[in-house]
Amino acid sequence: MKTLFTALFLGLCTLLATNTAALARSDNYVQGDVLVQIAANADIATLVRDLQTIGTQRTGLVAKRCISPPFHIYLLQFNPLSIRQASMLYALRQHPAVTVAQNNHIIELRETTPDDAQFDQQWQYINTGAGGGLANADLDAELAWDITWAALRRGR
Repeated sequence: MKTLFTALFLGLCTLLATNTAALARSDNYVQGDVLVQIAANADIATLVRDLQTIGTQRTGLVAKRCISPPFHIYLLQFNPLSIRQASMLYALRQHPAVTVAQNNHIIELRETTPDDAQFDQQWQYINTGAGGGLANADLDAELAWDITWAALRRGR
């Protein structure tokens, strides 16, 4: 009986862990991560210090790295077991130094050209001169996609 109970308990734990992991992925953001843009005259260290505690909860908030110095955008991390993601975002958005705060959304690499079935008919993107058009009179958007794709592959 004890073995059966243990087996059922382990099975239930596995099921819950699998469902929890699936739910975390379906949120499409990294738990405990937020991206913030602060005002040009603001200091990230002051923001982090101000939000070490929200109410009675310790947040464990740290500035992990600066994502974009010219735009004052930072990746912040906190302990999601101490404070809910939504509560942390709310507190950040209320802080006078913060211009924008959002979850650190999970992105996926895309192909260098869209999967649009009619892409080859959109001359403004890649103009080969077919159909009487002027070859290369286009936006060269695929070159920008290639640059962005390469940068994402390098982790930037």
